[in-house]
Amino acid sequence: MDVVISSSETRSLSLAALYICQSLLLELEETGKVDHEGVQGLLKDAANALRQAGVAAKKSHWMEASRIVEAMRLRHGQLPVLDSSG
Repeated sequence: MDVVISSSETRSLSLAALYICQSLLLELEETGKVDHEGVQGLLKDAANALRQAGVAAKKSHWMEASRIVEAMRLRHGQLPVLDSSG
C-alpha cells in the first residue's frame, strides 16, 4: 500500500526538517563541534548543491530551497561568533 502525502503535509514536513537542521547546526556550534565558519560552509554547500540540482532538473522548488538555505546562512552570519569556550 502506497502512502500519499498531500501538498500541505509536504510543506509541513519540509518546515519541520528545516527547523531540526537549524537547531542541530546551532547546537553543534554552541558545543564547539563545528565553528562559525564551519556552519557557514555547510550552509553554503547545501545552497550550492540545491541550486545546481535545480538548474540540472529545471525544478523551481529546488531553486527556492536554495534561496531558503542561503537566507539561513546570511542570518547565521549576522550572529555573534562564539568563543572557543562556548
